Amino acid sequence: MAEATITRPIDRHPWLDTFMADPASELDKLLSGHARIEPYQGADAPDAARLLFGGLPEEDEVRAVLDQALYEWLDSQRMGGVPEFDQLPLERWIRKVSEAFEIISLLKLPHCSSNLRQRFIVWNSWADRLVVSDNRDARYVFWRTLALTQRLVTDAEPTANPLALEPFWLRMCEHSGAAFPTHYLTVGLLGLRLLPEREGAPLERPWMTGLASWAVAQRPPIEQFAQQWWALKGMYPRMPAYWRRVVDETLQRSFAEEIPDELKDWWGQDANAMDGTTKQQPQRRPAGVPGLPPLSDVNSLRSRAGDPLPSIRNQIEFLISKLRHYAEATGDSYYLVTTACNIGMAIIKGADDPVGRGQLAVQLARQALAWQPANVYAWALWRDALAARGAFDAAELVGWETIRRFPEDEQWRTQLALLLAGLPGRETDAEQLLRETTERFPDDVVARNQLAELFIALGRENESSRVVDDIFSCHLEDETSFDLHARLLFHSGDVEAARDVLKTAVNRLPTAPIVRSHLQMLDEGKELPLKSVAFRFLDTAGATVADTEKAADTAVSRGGRLCRIYYESRQRQDDDQWRNGALEEVRSILSEDPNLAYAKFLSRELDGRDGDGVGNESFAAEFIDAMKRKDADRFARLEKSISGQKHHIDVAKAFLFGDRSAADSALNWLKQEARSEPRSVSALRGFLCQRFDISSVESGDDFVNLVADNDNIEMDLIESALAGDALQLVA
Repeated sequence: MAEATITRPIDRHPWLDTFMADPASELDKLLSGHARIEPYQGADAPDAARLLFGGLPEEDEVRAVLDQALYEWLDSQRMGGVPEFDQLPLERWIRKVSEAFEIISLLKLPHCSSNLRQRFIVWNSWADRLVVSDNRDARYVFWRTLALTQRLVTDAEPTANPLALEPFWLRMCEHSGAAFPTHYLTVGLLGLRLLPEREGAPLERPWMTGLASWAVAQRPPIEQFAQQWWALKGMYPRMPAYWRRVVDETLQRSFAEEIPDELKDWWGQDANAMDGTTKQQPQRRPAGVPGLPPLSDVNSLRSRAGDPLPSIRNQIEFLISKLRHYAEATGDSYYLVTTACNIGMAIIKGADDPVGRGQLAVQLARQALAWQPANVYAWALWRDALAARGAFDAAELVGWETIRRFPEDEQWRTQLALLLAGLPGRETDAEQLLRETTERFPDDVVARNQLAELFIALGRENESSRVVDDIFSCHLEDETSFDLHARLLFHSGDVEAARDVLKTAVNRLPTAPIVRSHLQMLDEGKELPLKSVAFRFLDTAGATVADTEKAADTAVSRGGRLCRIYYESRQRQDDDQWRNGALEEVRSILSEDPNLAYAKFLSRELDGRDGDGVGNESFAAEFIDAMKRKDADRFARLEKSISGQKHHIDVAKAFLFGDRSAADSALNWLKQEARSEPRSVSALRGFLCQRFDISSVESGDDFVNLVADNDNIEMDLIESALAGDALQLVA
């Protein structure tokens, strides 16, 4: 409603007295459209709120009461999950929630804004489920509210990281049109435009990086790109020569090399044509943008990572600070993340001050993950850095969460098993994880080798020999397998057979330093070691660290606990006492966040219940229930109600029902180049490409036969679907 309808703008509306008498009830009526507020009852709730509260001084008590009441109303809705409405009432409820978020940004309410940021992970996991259609999408409104209130939060919370959401907005731009609908690009770009200003950094640099990231990942038509570029450029009055310089500089950055050539050419020509000339300008960095430190500085520090920590700590922190400033100014995080991971892994190998080295490496890992939460090397660094400083509980949970996020990559399972094998009393857990890995990934020789090494360390040489025999019978042997075989033969008393195995390995493998070294030892009359150094159990009794929640991010710790329970549940299905304890822990996690899809799924698994299929769960929960019930009707409803997950449904239908049309669709997808897919979809692609040689599959019938004959497909579908529920690492 137009502001012209306000007859007495400086007077309080009489309804405000009614509101102050019962804020919770009157706010709900306002959001429902039932409040009796002449003459505003016909206005949408955000418009009415602006007219009622917008003219009040910021320090007015009524605004403070609204701020608190609105947050409490939203929190009550969050704790209630998503109501079991039919479609129309559900859309009305989504509209109420969306309008509540709109009021926060419209009136710049500090309490609500700060709490949404401080508890981003909890709110985001709820908002992820509030998408009914493009027109009823509370997640979009929530993220838009975060974008619009960034500077408000910075002013209200001086200790908050003002740029914490920058990596989040960049990822949103990159995945708009894939993991997110295309129109989410506007929110990502808005978030980048409204980042708090920083001294010396050009205002347009973040959104230009977001635009370029979108171009790299989604390869939009020139018409679409031009529409975004011209609209944004028009908001920033700059001389043509300036735009030429910054466009050229953007196109020269490492990540921009992947922009399609025709789009890159058009952008450069458009920038150069802004003043009617195509004259090339000298290349130079815009004022205020920090440069990259010389590569020699990076290599020098990496080579000195084993020096005493006090002599290199300040230099490492200074180098990372320069790289972080470059990433913040340009949005190009490649150098920051790569350097942080490389130096972090190097410093934890040093001999002095393991706790200090581990803590510094943890800081490097967290910085890397803030910019690239899907960077598996940063996850590995975080896990190993926590272990290096003695935080074994936290390291384990980070390891489990890494498996949950990247289920298709078996190396994270074997690396976690190696960590567990080094902890007192956890040998059985390591064995279970390795056995599960060899079953899920029968061609993974690393897991088989580790299982054999573990059996040796536990004094179970006969079982180790059987594992090694299986490796050779499956023709999976590598250098470690040959060495294992030789060590077992040597300690069984057959020295010549051990020598023959090592000679075979030397002849067959071009580079095999371990077997060459052990063959030389035999030639010199020395004994071969039986146990691997990696499986000498650590003397860590009582050394686990209790500050897991401090050492590992709360959401990651929670996800790690759930993933650990999930894997244990597959080994301890008949242990009622364990099941009851696990169910209690999952319910405790649900009491903290009742909307966590992974926990809701696991709660039903442990309790032996199926979902109700009402369509208000996450995709993973709905999809897994449909699979377990083999319910074609539910798959059909899922296809209509949840976008972006068609590939899971296609593979499931081919697997469960032999659906030729779904198989054709799945095969066509797998043969296309992977590009900016949702995490769950890329995980499924990873699983299937490991299982089959997709290039040799010629028809949907062939695909149906392949998936029908593979025992791992059901677990592939379940684990990949759950991988899509990964929480962001934005604080």
